[in-house]
Amino acid sequence: MKVLFKNAKIIDRNSRFHLQHCDVLLENGQISKIAKTIKQEANHVIKSKNLHLSPGWIDIGTMLNDPGNEQRETFETLVRVARKSGYTCLAPFPTTEPTIQNKSDVNFLMSRSANHHIMIEPIAALSAAREGKDITEMIDLNQHGVKIFSDGMRSINNAGLLERALLYSQQFNGTIIHYSNDKSLRGDDQMHQGVMSTKLGFHGSPDVAEEVSVKRDISILKEIGGRLIIHTISSQKSLNDIKSAKKAGLDLLSTVSFQNLTDTDESLINFDSNRKLNPPLRRPTDQKALLKGLVDDTIDAIVSNHTPLEEELKKLEYPYATAGSLGLETVFSVMNDRSQLSLELLIDKLSYGPAKCLGRELRPIAEGQEVNLTFFDPEEPFEYSRSGSNSQNSSHLGKVFKGKVLGSVLKSDLIFN
Repeated sequence: MKVLFKNAKIIDRNSRFHLQHCDVLLENGQISKIAKTIKQEANHVIKSKNLHLSPGWIDIGTMLNDPGNEQRETFETLVRVARKSGYTCLAPFPTTEPTIQNKSDVNFLMSRSANHHIMIEPIAALSAAREGKDITEMIDLNQHGVKIFSDGMRSINNAGLLERALLYSQQFNGTIIHYSNDKSLRGDDQMHQGVMSTKLGFHGSPDVAEEVSVKRDISILKEIGGRLIIHTISSQKSLNDIKSAKKAGLDLLSTVSFQNLTDTDESLINFDSNRKLNPPLRRPTDQKALLKGLVDDTIDAIVSNHTPLEEELKKLEYPYATAGSLGLETVFSVMNDRSQLSLELLIDKLSYGPAKCLGRELRPIAEGQEVNLTFFDPEEPFEYSRSGSNSQNSSHLGKVFKGKVLGSVLKSDLIFN
């Protein structure tokens, strides 16, 4: 199959074609030619008024519901949503039932990814059944292709468990991902504790719950060594600690959820349960600091925090609704429309940033490279009328944003949005 992109602006800081308008020809899963003009017949000729092309995007921590909660989202719908939204690689949390914690679970996951045309970076549970008590068989799991371990959005209160995980992971240069948020300080997780929670009458979740946990994690990392990703940071205080730890030379990385970059706790004034999230939306000052943290590379990657939930868990009075929102389909459009980040930085934090976190090699756009591309138009309107997931829990449904993902190409598999 031949695919020809016409007059595409390449966004790839590692490519010699960065910021240039080029024709790009794909043949048999490889980039065969890049030039100002290519005159050749192709199975698909892709044009857009403002066509852009970048390396394929990667999402860390996508919630995996199949097997166990297929009513929320099946593996097939997840892949379809991801590929149409520009993602060619997912590193999903081990949130299946049963959780991913032995070699057969990993083999099953990887066989499914091969059948559905998406790259998967497997993440196995750090603790058995993600209960935060006993460590999983990390060495054995690593021998079957796992190098990243996490309990997902369940914080590890047992400091000794995190310490042992960091020790074990050093035997194979592995990575631990942790959602740092002290359970004993979090309150009832309704929203951020501050002026807005007082106005709305909720006992909020204070940023100190995150800050205390981040400080503890950094202290353990400094003492024990290893490689740690602090996932979905949300507060300015945490950001400052991470910045200092990075300057001190610790092998520490961090991610941020796109919702915390585009919304604040002030948007909860109407009790929108689809904005009830983990981590919670925080103050405008936190949002501003997080955006700055992307610019100075304190934050390495933007993630979707994609959490499908059935209607029965979301269409409730705000205090009773479960926290979580869809994300994959709207990350680019919402960020492009609302965040005021440069397009180059946004694409970098969706591609090379997460690749760095996962220890994956993401090759630049060049002739002879295997195809792994996302194409989009940052000016074309995107109307988010309905999700391709089984779930519909998003505050962005029914809205129009500036910037649309047009599709992705992985090897010879072309997906249009």
